[in-house]
Amino acid sequence: MFLDRFDADCSNDGPIALLRLDPHDVFPLAYRLLMDHDLRTLDALHLAVAATSATALAGADSLVLITRDDRQAAAAAAMGLETA
Repeated sequence: MFLDRFDADCSNDGPIALLRLDPHDVFPLAYRLLMDHDLRTLDALHLAVAATSATALAGADSLVLITRDDRQAAAAAAMGLETA
C-alpha cells in the first residue's frame, strides 16, 4: 500500500518530483558548501542539488527550501535560496 502510494506520488504526473544528482555539477558545489559553511555532508548535497537541478525545474516559480536545520538554512540564504 505505501509503496503503491509512493510510486503514484513520484510518477511523471504526481505531485513529487525526484531530482537526479548530476555528480559533475553537484559534487564540486557540495564540496564548496562544506568548506564555506558548517554543514553535514547530506545537507550540502541537498543544497547543491537544489541549486543545480531544482532551480531549473521551478522555472519562473520561486524555489523555497524547507528545512529545520539552522546551519542548512543559513547556507541556503547565503546562496540566495529562500527558506521556510
